[in-house]
Formats: sequence, structure tokens, C-alpha cells
Amino acid sequence: MPHILGLSDYTIHRENSHFTGKMSGLFNALDAHYTVIDVVQPHLRGLARQVNRALSFHPKVDYWRVLVSANPHAFRARSRVAGHLIDSQPEPVDLVFQNLAIFAPGLDFHERPYVVMTDNTHAIAERHWPDWAPYRTRREHEAFMALEQDLFHHARVVFTHSHFARNSIINDYGTPADRVVVTGVGSGFTPPAEYDPLPGRYASQRALFVGYDFERKGGDHLLEAWQSVRKALPDATLQIVGPEVPSAPATQGVQWLGRITDRDRLRRIFDEAACFVMPSLFEPYGLAFIEAMSLGLACVAPEGYGVADIIRSGENGYLVPVGKADPIADALIALLGDPAAAESMGRQARTDTLNYARWDLVVERMRPHLEAALNRN
Repeated sequence: MPHILGLSDYTIHRENSHFTGKMSGLFNALDAHYTVIDVVQPHLRGLARQVNRALSFHPKVDYWRVLVSANPHAFRARSRVAGHLIDSQPEPVDLVFQNLAIFAPGLDFHERPYVVMTDNTHAIAERHWPDWAPYRTRREHEAFMALEQDLFHHARVVFTHSHFARNSIINDYGTPADRVVVTGVGSGFTPPAEYDPLPGRYASQRALFVGYDFERKGGDHLLEAWQSVRKALPDATLQIVGPEVPSAPATQGVQWLGRITDRDRLRRIFDEAACFVMPSLFEPYGLAFIEAMSLGLACVAPEGYGVADIIRSGENGYLVPVGKADPIADALIALLGDPAAAESMGRQARTDTLNYARWDLVVERMRPHLEAALNRN
């Protein structure tokens, strides 16, 4: 059986024969067909980390936080660490499966068999959310783009979460279209085999938002929209998971739950909601939508990004114009004010994820391309 080594920026652990952590479902599904030796992280540590922080310094802290991960020096330094991790494996690696595109599988990787999976590119970020591409000079920007292009061009296949990302990898980086494949992603929650929603769930008039980057996730526009929702539905509540409780005066019907790391508790919060809302100003794809849909929630999501691959407005959720409060309010009133519609659309959302957004199905879509990658000389 071919041996695959996972390479990811996310921390993923193996517990006995099972991987845990963000995106671990991908590697568990791969392990059902191949031998996944391990999933390793090319993180910078010690002096290398300090040097990168110094070289990426930006007086604006938010920009510095991005540049620490997305600058040419960091890309090369992480690639060096990745190459060492790959070469130090105790058994031969037939294929490297890399998640995300902010490093390469080594400095001299052109002949190494590898595939990449990503939801975003820096060309996309530059167009839609420049705060994720805060390069200090044009030269720095071009250098990072060239590193990404080299990574995509030498990959045996690039898997993307959406057509939105696929189009960028083909059009912005010149990657041959036959080597860029849309596979979607799976949910971080395992949906129940039989769907039995909690009594009164869809009549609860409870909307749920989950997102740590409150501004980018459209939180301010959601709070503006919520004022209209409360006028129409005085008993409606909005639960917000992620950001800290603000010091500003409380908004009626809004419950700030803060950061929740306990996945069981978070799942219970999803299970008690009537719908999910995250009207992001920029969202390459949005794993939270998949998680919400898999647990029977219709979603209110931004139009124009990768989520359009899975949400059909008026059928399993609503796609709303980016940055406009009134359409957000209209969609929430339509769902919270009509429990039958919320349940019907939520059940459709769950069916859609069961038929498309399961990790075993994602890997099945990958397998012909993985076999070709493994068999290529």
C-alpha cells in the first residue's frame, strides 16, 4: 500500500490509529485507502522563528501577524523545515500530501512527488481582502507570488475546496487546468446517521454566528442587521461564538459566548440553533458553513465566494450581498420567523452535505488523481 506523508500548518495529532485536529478528517479518510505515515507541521521554532518575526516586522500589528506567515522568507524557511521532516521519515514516502500553500515540501522539491490542497491564494486575498496580502514592497509581493506559482506548477495535482480557488490557480498562476481539481471538503463534525432534531429547535428563533475574526466575518454588519431582526421578531436571539465579550453596551437579544474550544460543547450550541449566519466580507470557502449544514442548519452566507458551490439561495440557505445589512436581516427574518421553512431548508442542507461534503466522498473524488500521481515516473 502506498505510503503518504501529510504536511499541514494545522496541528494534527495521531491518537492510536486516528488523527485529531483541524482537517484531520482528510487524513483519516486517506488512511482508509493508503498508509498515512504521519501528519507533520513545518513550524518555525527558536532562532528561526525570531529571525522571521524580525524580518517580517510591520508597524501595524495586524499586518505583522499576517506577514509572519506569508512572506518570502517564511515560505522558504518553512520549506526548509518541511524538507527535513520529509527526509527524516523512518520509511520511504511515496507521496507528500500538503494542506495549504504557504510553504513547499522542501527547498529542492521539483522532483519530489507531492500534491497540494488549498482554499485560497494570495492573488485572491490581494483582490478581495488586502489585509491578508500586506506586502511592504512590490518586489516582496512578486516574490511570494512566484513561490506560490512554483509550488502549483510542480505539484502533480492541486486540489481545491471550490471553483473560486480553482479559477485563481489557473488564471492567476498559469497552472494547467487538467491538474487543478475541485473536491470540496468534509465537516469537522460527524453528522448523525438518523436526523432527530431537538424539540422546538427551529421555533427557537435562535441564530448562531461562529467566527474569531469578527470584522472580516461580517460581524459589524450582522449587528446592524440584528436591530431590524429584533423589531420584526422581538424574542429572537443571536449567539456569537469566537470574539471576546465587547465592552460596548449590550445589544438586545445578543449573547456573547466568547471563545469555545470544547468541540462537544460547540456541537451542542449548533444543535440548539435554528439557523447559522456568517455574512463575511471575505471568505474563500468557510468550513463553518459545512459544519452547520451537516448538523441541519440553513446558512446565511456571502455571495460571490467559494461557498456558492454548496449553498443554493432559497433552497438550503441564503446568499446575501457582501457588506449590506438589510439583506442579512431579510434572510434571518425569513428563517427565524418561519420554523417550517428553517426546518425544510436545514434538512436539505444536511442532505446536501451527506451527499457531497463528507471526507470519505472527498477522498473518493481525489483517488483517481492520487493514483495517477503515485504512478507517474
